[in-house]
Amino acid sequence: MGREDQIHRWLQQSRRLRVGDCRVDLSLNEVHRGDETTRLTPKAAGVLEVLLFICGQPASRERLLAEVWRGECPTDDVVTQVIGELRRAFGDDPRTAAYIRTIPRVGYALVAAVTEADERSVTSVELPAAPEPSVVSTKPAQHGRWLVLAAVLLLLAVGLLRFWPDGDRHASPEASNVVLPSGAAVSGTELPAPREVPVSYLRGREEMPNASPDGSLVAFSAQPDPDGPRRVYIQAMDGGTPRPVSVVDVDSEGAPVFSPDGRKLVFQRVRGEDCQFVVASVLGGDEQEIGPCYPWVMTHVDWTPDSRSLLLPRMPEEGADRVLLHVWHLDDGRIEPLDYSWDANSNDVQARYSPDGQRIAFRRGVMPNSDLFVMNADGSNQRQITHFGAAMPGFDWSSDGRWLLFASDHDGSMRLWRIDPDSGELRATGVRNVYWPDSARLRDVLVFTRGQASSDVAEVDVDGELDATPRLVSQSSRGDSLPSYAPDGERIAFVSRRLGEAGIFVRDQGGVRNIALHGDAEVDKPIWSADGRWLAYVVGGGSGRLFLADVAAARTREVTPAGYSASRPVFSADGRELVFGARADANRHADLWQLDIASGHMRRLTDNGGIFPQRLADGTLVYLESNAGDGWRRLASEGAAADLDLDGIGFWNRDAWQATDDGIVALISAEPFGLYRHAWGAGDWQLIEPLDYKRFGEFQFSLSPDGRRLSFTEVREWNGDVFRIEGVL
Repeated sequence: MGREDQIHRWLQQSRRLRVGDCRVDLSLNEVHRGDETTRLTPKAAGVLEVLLFICGQPASRERLLAEVWRGECPTDDVVTQVIGELRRAFGDDPRTAAYIRTIPRVGYALVAAVTEADERSVTSVELPAAPEPSVVSTKPAQHGRWLVLAAVLLLLAVGLLRFWPDGDRHASPEASNVVLPSGAAVSGTELPAPREVPVSYLRGREEMPNASPDGSLVAFSAQPDPDGPRRVYIQAMDGGTPRPVSVVDVDSEGAPVFSPDGRKLVFQRVRGEDCQFVVASVLGGDEQEIGPCYPWVMTHVDWTPDSRSLLLPRMPEEGADRVLLHVWHLDDGRIEPLDYSWDANSNDVQARYSPDGQRIAFRRGVMPNSDLFVMNADGSNQRQITHFGAAMPGFDWSSDGRWLLFASDHDGSMRLWRIDPDSGELRATGVRNVYWPDSARLRDVLVFTRGQASSDVAEVDVDGELDATPRLVSQSSRGDSLPSYAPDGERIAFVSRRLGEAGIFVRDQGGVRNIALHGDAEVDKPIWSADGRWLAYVVGGGSGRLFLADVAAARTREVTPAGYSASRPVFSADGRELVFGARADANRHADLWQLDIASGHMRRLTDNGGIFPQRLADGTLVYLESNAGDGWRRLASEGAAADLDLDGIGFWNRDAWQATDDGIVALISAEPFGLYRHAWGAGDWQLIEPLDYKRFGEFQFSLSPDGRRLSFTEVREWNGDVFRIEGVL
């Protein structure tokens, strides 16, 4: 067993090691030096574990911030402070650095010998000379309205701040009484977290990376100039300066994919309302716009093994209510449906050929309710591989075709998973905060995006005027989001990480109070009861655990019905029941269910789908029938359902509306962008408040009960980089 394997085993098992002359107990966050015991802060213990895990290799400040602070927005000197805390605990002098060495312009490394508590030695190694960091240059470009909105809408396809977390919201999931019909047993312990190497360093966020077949290049979209367009870049996998694939005038470009022969790249380009697929030479100088794409949602594309056609989801006909897999023949322009078995009640939204071209894996179901399927390349022998119905932002085959590697939050944390499509063997990996994983075909390397967002809760008056500077309702260095006005119009509940973990907070006249904390799990928007005594909310995007919080007492209890994965709830008028969208067992879509809180009795309210219910004063429920496709709007009153003829609500703003007794208000992408009202029974959308779309971190909002104030998540900054891992999965 190698040195790294030994340390990884000790970290997973005993958690007690000897570092130099000191004993470390990570289960208690303690360092024992002689007769002196130092209790480490959680952040210091986290940094120490990272340094131990990478076995003498240097960890950059950026990596430590991403892995330990996990999306919080700390001051610049927090890493320095924690390194000082560790040195004091070890009695280390930074001038001699017997324990932790500072490597200028690179980071920090643990250089002391590491042994297990029983003294089996693993000696330290001399570190290699630190390489000089690459200098990345960017070129400003012209700004257009669509460049910001298109970039935001790309994230809307995966849930914005909820699926672009603050560094990493997700560590170990909490215990849950939710029974998830996974369809595959989790085998063995978590696979060790491999060494992660940053690939890109551009300002802002780099999205949807794609590795070239030989693993030498990576393509991604980025917007290094906040006033310029989002473009597709190509960069050497091992570093170097990214170069834009094109320099033509655009608003936005994204979703690049290398052809199997490595010569071409397909991506999507947006100018105003026009979207075009582009095929370009990897060497540059040769490109062709081949046909239209959907301007509001990025389409997942793969190449056929011969590099002559594209495999992609499309509507079978104009106005259809679902998308199916199609083959686009580039030689003659024909687009024809793939011959396979599809589901009339679902959507097939992403597909990837296996490295040998013999099989196709595809993702069925729009997030946050997706699962993986596998079939032969001719469409035969289709099998469902997962039964999570969870958010799944990206998947790919391993380079040898043995595994499917996918990002999922079905256990409450977004991480990388590995599943054998033949046996169903499922293993969790130690790679967390993973989005859009992609494997090279001829080299065992995988790239992915890791993001960070910082945000506040802001408020504007609904007075018909564009506010230059919204008021801050809450502010912290660790990110606040998802506000919700109480029925009294004075209190606001919101989600925050200001105490170092995700939780529910309430701002009232006395200030901000913490109501509940949930570690690194994902926490959704809190919803008030009519009397203002209770909050209901969901923890874990994929596992969907439902909680009730007593606001005055700051006490929380879980009320998730066993076997259900819940989404955002609403209270009955008397507060005794909750209605929410939930998947029960084998269902691939969520229906509306009613839970009697006291008895736990569940009653199904819909048969054709239902999410995001809201209740009017007369008890009527307004909800979305589906999370993808036309006809989402339904009106239900004690079992009677009717269509609501409302244009303007689509995939991107499906969670950006609020029902009132007068009608529905929603964020609408019109001229101008803003808050619009549609009165019940008549008329068109009427602008009631122009808004600056660039400020929105989540396309959600809360309207005060009197309709005079609007609160929302205001984004301060988006960041995200491409990382790679090799040979470990």
